[in-house]
Amino acid sequence: MTPMGERAMGNLDEVLDNLGVFRAAARELVQFCPSGFRRIPISQGPDFYLSLQALDGGQVAYAHTHPDSEEWTVVLDGKGEAMIHEAIPLEAGSVVGRAAAHPHGFRAGPDPFLMLSIQIPR
Repeated sequence: MTPMGERAMGNLDEVLDNLGVFRAAARELVQFCPSGFRRIPISQGPDFYLSLQALDGGQVAYAHTHPDSEEWTVVLDGKGEAMIHEAIPLEAGSVVGRAAAHPHGFRAGPDPFLMLSIQIPR
């Protein structure tokens, strides 16, 4: 493990900077696909997995589980809902979390919906 304050390959700010996130709109980072939602890996290690998730307007990521990880999702762009216990409305800036092995899904509003997924541990 890297001591606090020291830099290591794969630090989140470096990864995002290399992707151009700080110089690009969220929608510029993915191609939305009307036939299926996109998961774009950003970085991963033994205890985390970061990815972008993109749903086209009206698209659904059906309920599923990740038995090995909890997940925190940050909405970067668009509006939609998380389906955890019930439908939870989401918009840019919303954050929602779920426990490991807990069923969850997402549904985009009428426009594309882009989220940052943080899974730990993996």
